[in-house]
Amino acid sequence: MKNLKLKSTLLFLLTAVAFTLYITGCNQNSITNPGSQSDDEYLQSVVQAGYNGGNDRTVEDNLISNTINDMDTGAVGDDGGYNIPIAHLIRWGRHITDVNVNLSISNQGDTMKNVAVTRTITGFYRIIGIDQTGHQIEIDKPYVEVTNRNVSFKRVAKNVQPRFNWRVYSVSVLNGKTTSPTPVNTVTMNSIVITDISSGQTITLNGPDFTQNVFYTKLFGGAGVPKFDRGDQIKIDVYVTSTTSDTNIIDWHWARNTFGFHRIPFMIKSNVPGVGGYSQVYERTFNIYNYHLLGQYNTYISANTKESLWDDDPAKFNSVEAGIPYRVTR
Repeated sequence: MKNLKLKSTLLFLLTAVAFTLYITGCNQNSITNPGSQSDDEYLQSVVQAGYNGGNDRTVEDNLISNTINDMDTGAVGDDGGYNIPIAHLIRWGRHITDVNVNLSISNQGDTMKNVAVTRTITGFYRIIGIDQTGHQIEIDKPYVEVTNRNVSFKRVAKNVQPRFNWRVYSVSVLNGKTTSPTPVNTVTMNSIVITDISSGQTITLNGPDFTQNVFYTKLFGGAGVPKFDRGDQIKIDVYVTSTTSDTNIIDWHWARNTFGFHRIPFMIKSNVPGVGGYSQVYERTFNIYNYHLLGQYNTYISANTKESLWDDDPAKFNSVEAGIPYRVTR
């Protein structure tokens, strides 16, 4: 009887030890086994989804993951309306149906990786307005748009799991333009000057390739992306070259937030003929929403030709964009 009891006890102990070793081995594998994901594959996932699933907007690393979400506005109305003699436009905006992402990763020694992010966006601009007979009309203008943004990652560790090794070091302004139906830019944004009247800071972004404007993250001692506070009064001047004398459609697009999608139209300040077209300046002063969520966001400024929105011909569409990361801190 004692032998049987002893055997049962030993069997129980051996089973417990085996189970413990199995669980320990699984845990060790989950910690030390990097799996099939390489460093480059991990950086691709960060560009696509951000850190922490893309939900932590306190981390500047997550800025690049919300680009498409912040651009897919749908047809919305503008805040404040237009100061131009056209009354029949009600709502307009992007509907994105497909996005193809191409990442080109280059190494800078063993400590830095540079990622050129090219997104090819397919969709349509939905325009809702009133025609000459007083009837509401809805027009869809299919388009293809290519956006570019450069992101660099700096090594912070050498771990078997790539997620512990890399953090965003810098991020550029996004540069975008339509390639179809009109591949030729009839409107070119040359520079953008953002003045925070409340704090006195001025930010100048030079184009037409806005990816040359780079922000270095605070994690590595940089100034970080532009910072604003709720209620700050902001003045923006957009310097444009246009092939025609038409007043073009320049807008500030708010990022997706608790108050939904909003746009603020710019007013034309000057329109001077010159070599190669017309030099135009557009300006607008507005306040950061008092209920703007705190955290990191993307906004963008678009420049559309007048006929892109006021002509019902789907072939007449041309747009350029500059995407600007920013944060609201209080």
